[in-house]
Amino acid sequence: MGFDERRSDGYYSPEHYQAYNVPFVYYRQFGERHALLTIAPGVYKDQNVNRFRFAGDATVEGVFRVCETWDFKTSICIPLSSGAEASPAAHMNNNLEE
Repeated sequence: MGFDERRSDGYYSPEHYQAYNVPFVYYRQFGERHALLTIAPGVYKDQNVNRFRFAGDATVEGVFRVCETWDFKTSICIPLSSGAEASPAAHMNNNLEE
C-alpha cells in the first residue's frame, strides 16, 4: 500500500516518511507509585513536503499498586505539531485533499 492510495479509514502510508525525535525523560518513584514524564520534540516530513516541520509528543504516565500482585497503569499522550493540525499524520492527510 502506498501513499497515493486514498483510504477511507484515515490510514497514513507514505512512500518515504522521516521523523526525528529527541526524548527527554523524567522518572520519579514514590513508594509503591511511579510517575514518568516524557517529552519528545522533533521534526518530520515525507516526499510531498519540501521542508521539515516541528512535531513530537508529551506523555505522562502513572503506575499505582492496587494489591500485592496488581498494578494500575494510566497514561496520556499529547501530540505536538506546528500549525493548527493535531498531528503530523493529520497534516499529511489534509495534503491529499488539495
